[in-house]
Amino acid sequence: MILKLLFLHKYKNIDIEELKSDFSSVFEINNNEIFYKKVNYKFDIVKAQESNNIVFNISTTKSGNNLRNAKLIEEIKKAIKNGKHRKNYRIITIYDDSSRYFCDKASVIISKFERTLRQFIYLTVIQVYETEWVEKTISKEIEKSHKAKGINEKQYIENALEEFSFNDYINYLFNESEEWSNEEVIETCKVEIIKQNPNINRIKKILEKTVKRSLWDRLFYNYNIKLEKEDLEIIRSSRNKVMHNKDFSSSEFNSSKKLLKKLTKTLENEIININEEKYKENVNVTAVYTSFRDAFSNAIETSEIFSQFSEDLKN
Repeated sequence: MILKLLFLHKYKNIDIEELKSDFSSVFEINNNEIFYKKVNYKFDIVKAQESNNIVFNISTTKSGNNLRNAKLIEEIKKAIKNGKHRKNYRIITIYDDSSRYFCDKASVIISKFERTLRQFIYLTVIQVYETEWVEKTISKEIEKSHKAKGINEKQYIENALEEFSFNDYINYLFNESEEWSNEEVIETCKVEIIKQNPNINRIKKILEKTVKRSLWDRLFYNYNIKLEKEDLEIIRSSRNKVMHNKDFSSSEFNSSKKLLKKLTKTLENEIININEEKYKENVNVTAVYTSFRDAFSNAIETSEIFSQFSEDLKN
């Protein structure tokens, strides 16, 4: 694995020997190798001919895209970029295989979480609103931003969530809004009030439609999922680093992995419950109906047999 660092002096022209001396407290240089904490790395140093900068090329002695090498590169980078020895220098990371390694690993976990979250949302909102799920749950602001991208509006009901940015998911689930407009509430209440025996509980439920609540609070509160807006904000921050190939450390990877795997597992369990409760219910009903039908048919057949037996006895 490789690390490339570019050095600029803050106050004067940069010098290779001075740079080596300033960083001698961090590592020992011996020909084409440097030694840090009893670990040796391949090393090359180059000064630009037409500009005032120096580049360190550092690589692990053993090849391989693995965790050990990623941590070795990360450790030497931290040692060089942190401390008083660098006070006179600007240090720019121009390439870092350790960060790439952890970004690659995290992207797989993030992708699985997003796909699981999308499945969970689809199953829940369509179960409640069916073909009106877009109209009833997606804000005009989010829908407008998607249409500005030139989406196929005829297919929007089929793949709207695929158009979501991660920030859209956060706003979609946790921004508070009224479920019904004031006009809808007034008109519906009028219909209920003019009835001969108005249903007070029904009217209360209608009025509750004007209370500002998030979609999460309206539809997902019954699920055994502890998902906070702050969780998604943390994931969004990590996701942005990963998807835009920014600096991403092993500690960031480990904390993101822990949160993502926990939430993904919880969502997967609820998806299993939804499938069993909402979709397998029809299968169970069919099985009961079939069993009842067969039993009834058997009863009729038995009744006919006894009737025929009775007739035979009479004769």
